[in-house]
Amino acid sequence: MHATICRKNCRQSLSWTAVSKTLLKFGAPLALALMTAGAALGDGPVRPEAPDTRPRQDLPGYRKGREGNTDYPASDVHTAVDAHARTAFQRATYHRLQDSLGTAIRSLQYNFEHSPEFVEAMDVEQRAWEDYLAARAEALKSVQRDSTYQTNVSLKNDMRDKIDEVRAAFDTHHARNPIVASIIEESKMRKLVVLASVKLSYAQVATDMEVVALKGDSKVADTRAKLMAAGKRVHEQRAAFDHTVRTSQELAAIREKIEDARIAFITAEAFRDGAVEAAREALDYAYYKNRYNNGYGVNFEYGYSTGYRN
Repeated sequence: MHATICRKNCRQSLSWTAVSKTLLKFGAPLALALMTAGAALGDGPVRPEAPDTRPRQDLPGYRKGREGNTDYPASDVHTAVDAHARTAFQRATYHRLQDSLGTAIRSLQYNFEHSPEFVEAMDVEQRAWEDYLAARAEALKSVQRDSTYQTNVSLKNDMRDKIDEVRAAFDTHHARNPIVASIIEESKMRKLVVLASVKLSYAQVATDMEVVALKGDSKVADTRAKLMAAGKRVHEQRAAFDHTVRTSQELAAIREKIEDARIAFITAEAFRDGAVEAAREALDYAYYKNRYNNGYGVNFEYGYSTGYRN
């Protein structure tokens, strides 16, 4: 028993001896470290603040998304949505003003075309045209009874029928066999030219006889003069209406509003494009910053879970 107690005391003595040697060996550096710590606590430089160990949900600026701690950039996304809505509004405003301009012009045109002055001018022109046709037909009755005139008109009609036959035959060959059509094309064209020249000569004789008959008729000359005067009146009223449309203050105000709406629409589109790009950048930043903070790492490129968990 005494031997056991002696061995136990000897081991304790050896342990404390080792500790004493260790303190003597590292005593100077340890004392220097303690002095430095004391100086920092006293008159030395300010010690850095300890890191914030609060949970992430308690940190300032933290936003919790639907899928966990993602720092979701809600303001950037909301700005993009608002920019889309503003762009749609400006686009609708621009098109509405364009429609209003067209409606205003059509309204002015309708009022002009149904005005008493223009309706009367159109009626006068129509009656003058009908009178001219009646006088012309009366003046040509004597020419139409002439045998020379009838012969030339008949020959002209015959040439017209022959030309139609040649064209139909050419179209048939061309549809069936393009090679055959290319061979006979030149001869057919020469034949068509000859027939057309003959037809023109017959028609010219008949036309000359009509011109002579019309020039010698005073009633035809009077009705032609009235028709030209009525047409001039209608033309003057249309020109006045065109000048009214071009100088209308109402239409000018609508055009100015359209130009302002067009500028606003272009600006809204530019703002929308920038807001969408900024929202995409913010979403990418939030994802790559917090890609492993949701419990499982999700590979968005391939659409499956990696099985990683914090």
